[in-house]
Amino acid sequence: MQINEVSHVIYRALDLINAQSVREFTVPPQTFIGAGALARCGEAMAERDLKCVFVMVDGFLHKQGIDEGLYRSLEGANIKYEIITYAGGEPTTQIVEAAAKQLLAAQCDSVLALGGGSVLDAAKATAMLAANVDLPIENLANKAIKLKKRLPLIAIPTTAGTGSEATNIAVITDTTNDVKQVLVHPQLIPDLAIIDACLTLGVPSEITAITGIDALTHAIETYVACHATPLTKGFAYRAITLIGEALPHAVGQGNDIPARESMMLASYMAGMAFSNGGLGLCHAMAHQIGGKYHIPHGMCNAIMLPAVMRFNQLVCKKEYAEIGHALTGKQIEAEDTIKAIQQLIYDVGLCKKLGEFGGSPEDIPQLAEAAMQDICLTTNPRTVTQEQIIAVYQDALAS
Repeated sequence: MQINEVSHVIYRALDLINAQSVREFTVPPQTFIGAGALARCGEAMAERDLKCVFVMVDGFLHKQGIDEGLYRSLEGANIKYEIITYAGGEPTTQIVEAAAKQLLAAQCDSVLALGGGSVLDAAKATAMLAANVDLPIENLANKAIKLKKRLPLIAIPTTAGTGSEATNIAVITDTTNDVKQVLVHPQLIPDLAIIDACLTLGVPSEITAITGIDALTHAIETYVACHATPLTKGFAYRAITLIGEALPHAVGQGNDIPARESMMLASYMAGMAFSNGGLGLCHAMAHQIGGKYHIPHGMCNAIMLPAVMRFNQLVCKKEYAEIGHALTGKQIEAEDTIKAIQQLIYDVGLCKKLGEFGGSPEDIPQLAEAAMQDICLTTNPRTVTQEQIIAVYQDALAS
């Protein structure tokens, strides 16, 4: 082999090694932000030459007429629509499969979600499944399978928590075994996100608290995730600051529009951050107790977050001190940050423990085994064994 050929091989190997450290940063191609942004939906869909949209809307919101502004916007742009009301609860394979069949029967050319994170996740999976109807849902995240392009997708959140309108993730529960499947795929990022804080004004205080702590958990986990970048950390840091300032007001005075808007922006920013930087052990463990005991996802995070932070503190002291400053505006140490987060969780009324939802020590080994397989664990900052996860579950059960 000639010297120049050897050099080429060496440099090619170095290129491949360096490329492993390259991170992508993806966001929805278009986002409308501000009070009244919902009114621009029809116009935006007409610009995309869409004719008939499949609307997945939260059943409670539909009953209250909160979606009427959406239909006025669609009708004003001559967009036809087929409505499916979402009964509530977290999305399942059964719900998504039924929705995809209804969509195809109605010959819709796009999907729109109006509701909380469950509705948005269900719509994201429906938009993909309708274009790949022969595939099982779990294969929608299999990058080895060439998927057809999903239908155009518009996401309009009515809670400030999941950030699903900004992410490449959907969590769907398999109805055959009650196990949550975390689907991750670039096609799950919506084409258009509409952030209208007025849509959250009727959200009850408990749901505001649960979703708000969910957004906080996203921001904290991605800030310390091993795939974090300056961009993801910047969005996460700002989200934590906004949540620390706005969440108590949004819970305590639901008509506070500036607080509601701050929470919507925080949720969106945290969503962009974790979609690109990853999450961690808290979500890996929260998914298991949510599926097992049917606990709302944000409540699962509230239960697990302090215990997980105590475990990760070994390798995150500096980052936790920075998080503490973002949350409180004060220079505090890592241990005080964890205390401040636990206090915020209590202040917004999320005081229930895992045992109050049926959590049992006998279930912990099985939960830990499942958590070890969760995709969110791959970006946790501290390596973890199944025995250590058992100990963290025990900590959450006891505290």
